[in-house]
Amino acid sequence: MTILLLLSALGPLAITVVLLVLAEISRRLGEVLKIARWYRGYYGAALLTIISTITRLLSLSLSEQDFSIKEGDNVLSLVYTLSLAGGVCLGLVITWRYWGWLVYASDGKTLTPPQKR
Repeated sequence: MTILLLLSALGPLAITVVLLVLAEISRRLGEVLKIARWYRGYYGAALLTIISTITRLLSLSLSEQDFSIKEGDNVLSLVYTLSLAGGVCLGLVITWRYWGWLVYASDGKTLTPPQKR
């Protein structure tokens, strides 16, 4: 059972790695295209997901009912859920801002990414 509990922290950790990879790719794209440095938001999103991972690891000793939001006032479960959701949402917004132009590239009407102001 402890192996499964340890694996439950692997999900947020994997999301953190994906956000850091996207940050590096977006940084390089931004340097080439001279666009705004929105990629820095990925680091904030990765920080939120790391907080979620650490919270999950700290709560491994709790039972499932103690970690549930429905069963009581467990601050750890709120921190875990809100930081994970916030990190994923922030990553989604930054991804759309940086990479959204690719959606329109396939129809022959390639839009250029927004330029730095």
